Amino acid sequence: MRIKFHVAAGLVTVIFAAAAFAVMGLLFDAGGERSEGLAEPELAAIPAAQIETPAIDSLPEPEAPLPEKPSLITHVRDLYVEDNRVWVATPDGLLQTDRNGLHYRLIDSAEGVEPTVITEINQLSGRTLFCTSDGFYEYLGPDVFRQVELPFAPPIIFCPAFDSLSFIGSYNEGVFRYTPDQPVLIKPDLLVTAMVFCPDGLWVGTDGDGLWRFDGEIWQKRFLRSDTNAFDYITALSYRWPHLMVGTPEGLHRFDGGIWETHTGQQSDFPGGWITDIAFANHRWHIGTVDNGLWVLMGTSFSPVEALVGTSVTRIRVFRNDLYVGTQCSGVYVRRAGKWRPLYLPAAPPEISPKLLTLL
Repeated sequence: MRIKFHVAAGLVTVIFAAAAFAVMGLLFDAGGERSEGLAEPELAAIPAAQIETPAIDSLPEPEAPLPEKPSLITHVRDLYVEDNRVWVATPDGLLQTDRNGLHYRLIDSAEGVEPTVITEINQLSGRTLFCTSDGFYEYLGPDVFRQVELPFAPPIIFCPAFDSLSFIGSYNEGVFRYTPDQPVLIKPDLLVTAMVFCPDGLWVGTDGDGLWRFDGEIWQKRFLRSDTNAFDYITALSYRWPHLMVGTPEGLHRFDGGIWETHTGQQSDFPGGWITDIAFANHRWHIGTVDNGLWVLMGTSFSPVEALVGTSVTRIRVFRNDLYVGTQCSGVYVRRAGKWRPLYLPAAPPEISPKLLTLL
């Protein structure tokens, strides 16, 4: 199948990285019925007055109007950053740009073929894989992707453990242990929404099935004694020693190995609400939300990121010292050298012919 690369310009914004957690003081619970599942949250854009526009001398203004499909540069489903390349998954195709946003290419479908929805981008055993609405593709090099045969259906979540071992969670089929040989189903019938690997094992969040821990031999369902339903629905997991961070539709939970802290808008300055992603960077936790933008947790103090107040954060990625944040309606933001800015994408000359990308 052939896929066209269209060169265009627009505004993309970046930021965010990875986040972490540790959970030991939870009790085992074997019961619990499956609920209807997580509803799609309502998402908001950044108010125009709150967007920090880069200086003209450092980031040139676009030379042409935005593309006909503004969702391609504003609605970010997922991000992946590697070397000098940033992949941006959108509802209408795959956007590839450099880390400075100076050049980009849009990979959409050939004529007569519906666009592929990309829902996850990650590394698995050193391979850059794209989870789409119809399967998996591996990036082999300039302009070439190869379809990968895996025995489960998307959407999925990758969770690297070691160089030779990773875990894969399927929303439809459960948890798989993945080695270079082949995936093996180790926990069926879980609607997996988030996974993180910690020293004490693999933590798995689900859509209505609760929070689980796998120590390599035994699966245990976990819950808080004070609120046995707090972990029914997990929207984000992250770990950075010694803390395990758990995001839910109501707010944030942090475990330090002995004490649980709950932040749902009543117990702290953090407003709570639907947590979309969590990442640790520059000695701080970064918490993305649906309605309340991006928040920073340093020690015990929460503070909002002013550049992203009021936006809906979809993904946070960390690359070296930079933080990339994808949003629902405002593209990608990047924090570099202590300053936040949108990722600018100047337009390409209209006479440039589209490039072709081959899917094998």
